[in-house]
Amino acid sequence: MIRNFAKILLFCFFSAAAVFADDEISISGVHFTSSEGVVKVSYNLSGKDDGKYIIALRLSHDGGQTFSIHPETMSGDVGRGIASGGQKQITWEYLKDFPAGLSGNQYVFEVEAVLQKEIKRWPFYIAGTVVGGIVWLVAGNRGDDGSKGKISFTIEADTGF
Repeated sequence: MIRNFAKILLFCFFSAAAVFADDEISISGVHFTSSEGVVKVSYNLSGKDDGKYIIALRLSHDGGQTFSIHPETMSGDVGRGIASGGQKQITWEYLKDFPAGLSGNQYVFEVEAVLQKEIKRWPFYIAGTVVGGIVWLVAGNRGDDGSKGKISFTIEADTGF
């Protein structure tokens, strides 16, 4: 009975902790300029005011059919921890990635934003306290014949982003 109670308690707790808000993310005003081996990509990012985003820049050489070029030597408003707002800029030193340069006229940039999920630690502290209390109650109490009670369970948490 206590084993079932522990499973139900843990299921309810982790189900309640796993609720995420439905966020609207929008990137607009993407344009770029290029001179002397440097491309500057500007964009606006709309989303949660207190949200942090993971921003990625991709390049298409075929007019936007595929985005197979992933720039590496970038700086500015790219990567993890980018806040929403206007007038964002990514600087790409493309000659460091492509020393021979890039030729053609069908290049298209894609700026991608994904909400950066932060792992809240307080649910794990509370779960640890609850689990520890249950184990102490069950394992610490002895039956009439002097045997100890036993409880076992597995906690799995998705810590991916």
